[in-house]
Amino acid sequence: MSVEVIAEIGENHGGDILKARAMIRHAAWAGADTVKFQSYNEQCIRKDDPERDWFLQVALSDADHLRLKETAIDSNVKLLSSPFSRERADFLVKELGLRELKVASCMMYNEVFLKHINSLVMDCGLKRVYLSTGMATLSEVQSALGWLCDVSEIVLMHCVSLYPCPENLVNLEAMERLKVSGDADSMQSYAVGYSDHTIGIDACVAAVALGAQVIEKHFTFDKKAKSGTDHVLSADENDLAEMVKRIRKVEAMLGTGVKEPCKEEIKVKGFMKSRFIV
Repeated sequence: MSVEVIAEIGENHGGDILKARAMIRHAAWAGADTVKFQSYNEQCIRKDDPERDWFLQVALSDADHLRLKETAIDSNVKLLSSPFSRERADFLVKELGLRELKVASCMMYNEVFLKHINSLVMDCGLKRVYLSTGMATLSEVQSALGWLCDVSEIVLMHCVSLYPCPENLVNLEAMERLKVSGDADSMQSYAVGYSDHTIGIDACVAAVALGAQVIEKHFTFDKKAKSGTDHVLSADENDLAEMVKRIRKVEAMLGTGVKEPCKEEIKVKGFMKSRFIV
């Protein structure tokens, strides 16, 4: 199974639906498998949040979401979003018809929210959750997994919630521990991925070499844009295309994991075994 590359458009569209749709098309051209947004509205943003005005500016309406879905279908990429309330989760699954959701790191600790996500499995056929684990301890990940106990497919996304994240704090080795982060009795292993906040694409490529099955990278048209906080750590179109190219190369190098000679080695094995007099 190929590594899934998610272009996290997030709020980099600035609230402009035409720009958001163009970003989907360009991300698809660059090789992304999935485009991801954030779903919130006035009802789920606290009155005293210091960034409330910005959130309201970039919030996408229900009609906007429908346009995004149409563009994603036309561009042959999957649409994904992170809901920030139970109502937005219901909209994404029940109205928009998504069967996969992304849970943002800040929502991973909310028992009420995650149990509601879990209820969508039986009620609406939700199949997969990408669970971002920024700021989390293993015990907190285990609690979240318990609240999502009916979700058949969970991808644990290692991430460090710093914007941008310094290279010395990326801690990619943590993915190996996340694979077996279920409780001691279950012995269950999980698919792991990496949600990147570094500047550049090196960490994403390295994560694939270490076993990441999903890579999420912020995507922008302009890394120098002043509005919003994510542009500087995002990939532009050329960066994303190069990242996908390198990821596919690493995938080919990883091979099957079976230790046996390939057919090309077998052809020369006899000669190589006997060429020297000992």
